[in-house]
Amino acid sequence: MAFKRNRRALIADEFSRLVAENGWDSKSKKARVNLKEKRKEFYGSAVTQDFTAFWGADETSLSAWRDLCQCLGVKKTPPSIEGCKKASCSS
Repeated sequence: MAFKRNRRALIADEFSRLVAENGWDSKSKKARVNLKEKRKEFYGSAVTQDFTAFWGADETSLSAWRDLCQCLGVKKTPPSIEGCKKASCSS
């Protein structure tokens, strides 16, 4: 059965639940390295899913970029996507 992440729960808690459900251990150095890679993949995927669910996946949406800038506290929201990208990276 595939793991179904609870999007209302903390990502760290959900990763711990995934580890427990799969019985993954971290006793050996190799197991810890493997678990670290799985954690990195899980966190990256979870953040991407949550970001996409909230902001959308359309990178060409000026309104989404402007909303993101406002959420990040950019004082003057730029009128272009390029301006929003620069402003969001410097926030």
